[in-house]
Amino acid sequence: MNSLKLKLAIISSIFSVVSLIILGVASFFQSKGILLEEEQSAEIQRVNASSKMIESFYNEKVNGFKEWMSYLEDLPMSHVDSKNNLLENVAPQLMIFKKLGALSAFFGLPNGDIVISSVISDKNKKAFDVLDGQQIKGNEKPWYKEAINRNDIYITPVYEDELTKLPCISIVKAFYKDGV
Repeated sequence: MNSLKLKLAIISSIFSVVSLIILGVASFFQSKGILLEEEQSAEIQRVNASSKMIESFYNEKVNGFKEWMSYLEDLPMSHVDSKNNLLENVAPQLMIFKKLGALSAFFGLPNGDIVISSVISDKNKKAFDVLDGQQIKGNEKPWYKEAINRNDIYITPVYEDELTKLPCISIVKAFYKDGV
């Protein structure tokens, strides 16, 4: 009798162990599936939030840029018809972009000069600086060429800012007044 009880106990124990292993494996795969679904859902939410942030950033910056272009278009021709008039009437307004969160604000001239309001002009307590076109060659920069070629708003890919070494983008557009 003892031997029968022992055999039944061993069989019952083996059955319990096998049942627990099967239950553990099934529970593991079910939990794994649930965790994967939750992680996938969380990732989708992060992507959606990032997309909304990028869209908001884009709309805010591009709309601000469009307002700037409208401002320029509304200026009298005498304010924008020469480098000196641009420096007197437009360049001081570049600081507005920095106050709105831009790293710097600038415009390139056909001779290669870049008029820029940046951390350097801030440090020197100046509204803007004029970078010499013979040295900086602004008219050879990819953003300048794209602005001329497209004659529409162009947003550059992310690149390293030459002054701050921070990643940045530029929003640019060629500006013509009365065909000039």
